[in-house]
Amino acid sequence: MIFTKIYIDNLYSFHECEIDLSISGRSKSTIPYEYLKGCEKFRFRKVCIISGANASGKTALGRVLSVVQTLYSFSDIGDRFLALSMLARSIAYKEKKATVQVEFISWSEEKNKYIFNDYTITIHNNDFSEKPFSEKSYSFELDCDDTIVSVRDKMKEYKQDLSQNEENMQKIIMNGMYILSGSINSPKVVTSLISNNMVLEKILSDMDSSIKNVILLENKDRNEIEKRNALQVIFNNGDEITINKDGVISNPGRFSAGTLDSFDVAILLSKIIKDKQIDKNNNSKTTHNYFLDEKMSKVHSELEISILNLMIDKLPHNAQLFYTTHNYDVVSDMNLPLYSYLFMGKEQGKTVIVQPEENEIITKNKEKLLDFLKNDFFCILPSTKGIDELLFDEDNNDLFGE
Repeated sequence: MIFTKIYIDNLYSFHECEIDLSISGRSKSTIPYEYLKGCEKFRFRKVCIISGANASGKTALGRVLSVVQTLYSFSDIGDRFLALSMLARSIAYKEKKATVQVEFISWSEEKNKYIFNDYTITIHNNDFSEKPFSEKSYSFELDCDDTIVSVRDKMKEYKQDLSQNEENMQKIIMNGMYILSGSINSPKVVTSLISNNMVLEKILSDMDSSIKNVILLENKDRNEIEKRNALQVIFNNGDEITINKDGVISNPGRFSAGTLDSFDVAILLSKIIKDKQIDKNNNSKTTHNYFLDEKMSKVHSELEISILNLMIDKLPHNAQLFYTTHNYDVVSDMNLPLYSYLFMGKEQGKTVIVQPEENEIITKNKEKLLDFLKNDFFCILPSTKGIDELLFDEDNNDLFGE
């Protein structure tokens, strides 16, 4: 999937929030291949750097998009039920319905064509309803000379309601990976490092200079199951830590918090590199979607920027990366287009979405984007009211009820 528009209403703190991930024909980019392979006129935002206050909706966005991919891919009934149940539990105002609507591009191997999709999920949140969840899907094939403007015009004229016949929905195989804050990776995901331990070694050794190398253990001894198809991290002093195929680390306390998070970073980077190589070998037009959520919040800015640049460089042609951060250096020190940034804030409990390229003042002063952020031009900085009250309560009377 490559998303071109996202609309979320009444889920988490999202209320009538819309994100446009298309690119106008006039915009210049420093990111290579921000267009569909073979369809140069159809441009999309390949990188979306999301920054904002705590609890403003960054992780929630990842959860919603992950559910969309689960529902629209070849998922079993159990996975679909769990995905829809998660959305139902996340409805903000229980008496109202919740809606997720997305535009996205997929590739059909069967038709050898790109498919433009308009997909809506509605959660009615009524236990007595015959159909508490409903889906609508409209889709058609892209022409090579299509632009985002032309396909949106076509969609208005040529909507086919396929919700009554699920077999006609353009089901896709999910290609990509979502690593969200607070989530636990499944064994299947963790074992992706087994095939590319070199990536983990490079990342870990930069995170912790005391790490010498990472090797693959292929012990076939039945009495040493834990060491079969496992990874071993070797330190300069001879210490060894084993990571088994289920992702269990023998001594996690030996690593810093930032180094532990870098395992997730390496997992995603391995997936990106592998996908790009497969696409190159097969001359494929498969679409990919990745989401990395605050997994480099505990590392030095230089490392975060270097790894993010690496991820962007290694992205497959038809790929999209969502990346969340609180680090201002990612805004100031990376040579990315203005439209690659998306800021989130919260106003009266509701998420506020800011796409800076839509503001004329910002577009004329792009080099001052960091100054605009620090001076809260977008009104998205977190409130420090409670902290300030504690700071100025010199006698601590309020703390102890005096």
